[in-house]
Amino acid sequence: MLVRRVLRWLAAPAVVVGLLVVALPLGGPLGCDGCSTSISTSALPDGIVGEDYFVQLDSDCGGDQWFIDEGILPPGIALSNGGKLTGTPQLPGVYTFTIGVVDYDDGDYAFRGFALTVLPANAG
Repeated sequence: MLVRRVLRWLAAPAVVVGLLVVALPLGGPLGCDGCSTSISTSALPDGIVGEDYFVQLDSDCGGDQWFIDEGILPPGIALSNGGKLTGTPQLPGVYTFTIGVVDYDDGDYAFRGFALTVLPANAG
């Protein structure tokens, strides 16, 4: 994918926001020696329209900045730089997206695809 090639080409870590490449500050917590950054969260729990949603994403061997690489989150849900999916889903459906994380120390990136199902309010 073009976004991944651009990010690997840059000397400093960066995130693509729309068509804009945003350089990220260098530094941050120390990563692991002898391992690669990876996203360890494997699946997301379902959400329900109108009910609070919270998931803390996890990574192995570093992970300083989280971002959406492809796709869209459900309306009402946001991803923080620290890997928190939070908010109140507004529309039912199945939303697919790819989340990325970068480790500032070694410049490693990891990506994982997710599907988040949002159920109607009366489904519970």
